[in-house]
Amino acid sequence: MKKLLSVTLSLIMLLGLLAGCGNQAANDPSNDQASEYGEVAEFISIGANPSGQTAYTWAAGIADLINKANIGATATAATTANA
Repeated sequence: MKKLLSVTLSLIMLLGLLAGCGNQAANDPSNDQASEYGEVAEFISIGANPSGQTAYTWAAGIADLINKANIGATATAATTANA
């Protein structure tokens, strides 16, 4: 009985995993990037430590990735006060 229950639950979990992997939106050519991301802010400011420190370097890199993604938003890294 325990073996049957464990096999049944395993199959249910496997079916759930396979159902979650489906992506019908990617097959629809009418979707554009703006609708994929929903509403996108026009300007994003990422706060970090003073310029030259590790956190600022990461923030600048993330801002660069956002700008290169061409999602309709402009991002910059900004230093925070008393960081």
